[in-house]
Amino acid sequence: MSSFENVLTYCPRCGKGGITLNSSGGLLCPACDLEFFFNTAAAVAALITDVGGRLLLTVRKNDPGKGMLDLPGGFVNHDESAEDALRREALEELGIEITNLRYFGSWPNSYEYSGLQYKTLDLAFIADIAGDSDIIPGDDVSDYVFMNLDKISQDDIAFDSIRFIISSFLQNTAGFNKKA
Repeated sequence: MSSFENVLTYCPRCGKGGITLNSSGGLLCPACDLEFFFNTAAAVAALITDVGGRLLLTVRKNDPGKGMLDLPGGFVNHDESAEDALRREALEELGIEITNLRYFGSWPNSYEYSGLQYKTLDLAFIADIAGDSDIIPGDDVSDYVFMNLDKISQDDIAFDSIRFIISSFLQNTAGFNKKA
C-alpha cells in the first residue's frame, strides 16, 4: 500500500520532478513552489435501528472489506452536504429514503483503495427509515442484516472507524432519544 507522497513524484502544476514532503504534511515543488496538500475526504454513515432496537448493517459487495459488515453510507461528493450524501447513499445502497437525521459524531479513518491509502473523516448520523420502505440491496451492498448491538462482533466489521462508531453508539444508546 502506498501513500500519495510516494506516488505523486511530478508537480501537478509545472510537471517537473523532485517534489518532496514538507513539514506541514503537503508536497512542495522546488521548481515552482507549489505546496500541494492531501486533505481528508468526508464520508458518512447511518445508524438506523428497527423497532426492536436492532442496528441495520450492510454486507460489503466489494473490497476493501468484501463480505464484512458496514454501516450504510459512503463518500460525500463535491458540493454536497453530509446529510444529502447520506440520503443519496441510503437510496443507492438500500433503496430506502431516510429522515430525521441527527448528528452522532465523527471518527478519523484510513481507507485503502487501488493500493493507495486515503484519509477520511467519517461523520455518523442517527436516522430513521421513511415510511414503509422495502430494503433492496444495491450499489456496493450485497446484503443487509438487523443485529442486536450486543451481538455484533467487532471482528466482522470492515473499518476501524465503523467499529468506533458502533461501539460508541452501544455505549450511548441510553442517552439518545430515537425521535429527538
